[in-house]
Amino acid sequence: MDTEDSVSDLMWNEFKPIAEKCLNHPFLQGISKGDLDINKYINFIGQDAFFLDVFARVYAIGVFRSTDIYTRDLFHDLQCGVFEELKLHQEVSKRYKINLKLIKPFKATTAYTEFLLSNSMIGSLGDLLSAITPCMKLYLFLGREISKSQNQENQYSDWIEAYSSNEYMDLVNSVEGLLNIHSVNLLNEKHKYKRAMNLEYDFFDQVWD
Repeated sequence: MDTEDSVSDLMWNEFKPIAEKCLNHPFLQGISKGDLDINKYINFIGQDAFFLDVFARVYAIGVFRSTDIYTRDLFHDLQCGVFEELKLHQEVSKRYKINLKLIKPFKATTAYTEFLLSNSMIGSLGDLLSAITPCMKLYLFLGREISKSQNQENQYSDWIEAYSSNEYMDLVNSVEGLLNIHSVNLLNEKHKYKRAMNLEYDFFDQVWD
């Protein structure tokens, strides 16, 4: 399959309007301009830390379910990438005295994590990957789009730099590559991909309200 016709590209191109909707959400616009209410950001960091803890567990399930060394090793690398993301959250939590151990998930966070766990344990690896790929692809898109107009004095520059970095792009390429390899039911997987994209929007929306 040609790269331009890959499963991951087909899904991203079909559901990119949801990504653009996320980019235009006032929460992300606040990140972009650097004027987001810090309390909203603190809420986001807490919810995202809870989410990423589950995300790392899903990658661990991917390692367990892998039947070849290549897939297993990439899932392990992706899990390590999540641990790197969590370092940013830990730094923010220390700065603003957030006890991440006491964070309780909001409604959208619960819906999203339950969706991920369900698809990681039931169905094919294609189901698992179509559920987790949108998050990573979306954040790369958001990071790179926002970085185009980033002010170096933006108080959220660490977040922007983390998700626009080449290192993060490498992780996205890895998870998309796995999706391309393990896709077995495009119609079903597209449904899961779309669901994950909509859950991403709900996630941003919940910390804005």
